[in-house]
Amino acid sequence: MLVPPVKIDQLNDEWDMDSHIDLQDPDLDIQLLKISSLHSKYCRVRSYHKRISIGLEERYRTTKELRREWLEGKSTLEILEKYKWDQFQGNPVTARTAQENRLDNDPELTKIILKKKIQDLIVEQCDMYIKELNSRNYAIRGAIDNRRYLKGQI
Repeated sequence: MLVPPVKIDQLNDEWDMDSHIDLQDPDLDIQLLKISSLHSKYCRVRSYHKRISIGLEERYRTTKELRREWLEGKSTLEILEKYKWDQFQGNPVTARTAQENRLDNDPELTKIILKKKIQDLIVEQCDMYIKELNSRNYAIRGAIDNRRYLKGQI
């Protein structure tokens, strides 16, 4: 059972099991009935990780502004203590271009970006799996119709 939060390897392993369909299976109609529960499972995982990704995006924006103030030497003592940052050493960086260059390589922001990218990857994987599940319906129905035709029932 796949319960969020999940790691990308766990998600892929689960899909490896769920994606297998034996078209020779005499009970293909059962496979049709499983589609909605599989769809629900991957939608639940997608939704969970999408919410995390949105939260990380907001955290990135907030932290970027705080780090900008830090570069300018304007951080309050409360902020420094809350985030366990040292006071900015050296001349304040006030030029926008210089700030952007520093922020692009800022370790605090990089951590958030990496976490968000992992969440986005999980969301993308779920999107692919959900798309595959949507087309699975047609493949199974086609196999069932083909069996009926071969048996002369159509």
